[in-house]
Amino acid sequence: MENMNTNVANTETENALKGKAAEVMAKIEQVKATATQADKDAAALLVSRAATHGTDIIEMTPAMAAILFIEHNGRNRDWRAARSESYARQMEKGEWKLNGQTIQFYKDGKLSDGQHRAAGCAISGETVLFSVFFGMDKDEIITIDSGTRRTAADALELDGVLEAKLMEACVKAVNAYEVKIGKAMKLESNTEIMNEVKAQSSSLKTAIDIGNASVKNITNPLLKSRDAAVQAYLLIKNGWNAQRVMERLAYFQAGHFEADREPLALVADAVYKSNEGKSKETLSAQKKMALLTAGMIAAEEGVKSVTKKFLSDNIKEFPQPKPTVSYQ
Repeated sequence: MENMNTNVANTETENALKGKAAEVMAKIEQVKATATQADKDAAALLVSRAATHGTDIIEMTPAMAAILFIEHNGRNRDWRAARSESYARQMEKGEWKLNGQTIQFYKDGKLSDGQHRAAGCAISGETVLFSVFFGMDKDEIITIDSGTRRTAADALELDGVLEAKLMEACVKAVNAYEVKIGKAMKLESNTEIMNEVKAQSSSLKTAIDIGNASVKNITNPLLKSRDAAVQAYLLIKNGWNAQRVMERLAYFQAGHFEADREPLALVADAVYKSNEGKSKETLSAQKKMALLTAGMIAAEEGVKSVTKKFLSDNIKEFPQPKPTVSYQ
């Protein structure tokens, strides 16, 4: 049954991705249809320059980008519409920077690198500056992006942000949970992740403090401090009182429950068995978040006893992290 559910979920995800790709592709086609003769000539000039090595900085209009993406791409096999939408959001907000990363052309005039940026420019409606490299041989593409990829945390650390890597991890984990429950769009780029860290810095600092406090003087905590910080951030970001989160997490980590059937006790047992390899199903980080969120909500509502169905229901249908109890 678990495999069947997983296959169904994978099929639904694949269908959703195909639908998104078709939607974005239709937008790009619409932009291409608006191309002026000047746009067509400018795109043609770029393609003609591809035969010989060279670099330049050019102004890319949305229509030029659409022409290049549709007519001179040939790499749609690994195109991700969501990444292009992320670039488009950056361009719309004026966050796109000329940073030396180039759009590149093979000598035959096809794009060798830059399809996501071209598609992003097309749907953004913004004219932006791009660095362009012309004249790449087909066997040179393997050398692109072969180094260590930069992360949002790298930029945040340069900006003086303490515990940047942990903050980035919290933001990514909570965003993945919120995407799964339909509450948020995926943060695709380092810029979006960095902006989210800055916007949520106060909540992130509080969550990290709570995560560290939850493992203090606990011999064998159910959650590591990092995972506890992620859980705390998920709840605080969604309106929970930080003091209540700290109290509930401390109670959970200690493992001394008033009754075997209380919600957090059942969640703790499931997490413990998963951690120790004593359960049929190893719980993913997201499933642990779902169970603990459900357990904490039930505890706040005064639920004293639940059955094991409580666990299976909340693994299947992730709960919304919004509190059901007012803290006003």
